[in-house]
Amino acid sequence: YRDGCLQAHSDQAHLATLASSSAQEVMEAIEEKGDDEILDWELDELLAWTNSLNFEEYMEEWRLLACSHTSELGS
Repeated sequence: YRDGCLQAHSDQAHLATLASSSAQEVMEAIEEKGDDEILDWELDELLAWTNSLNFEEYMEEWRLLACSHTSELGS
């Protein structure tokens, strides 16, 4: 079981290679740029994400999703 979990299937080998190389690139970028620059980038990303949030739109979508279906299972 363990061997099978750790081995990528032949059709997934390319994806496993991409994931591995991407992770390596991220680690190298962190080492190259340093913690402070990475933290600044993460903060900028978080601020951009929070600034793009629209609470009213979120609440309206949630109201429609939460109220559009009954909680009873149909027969």
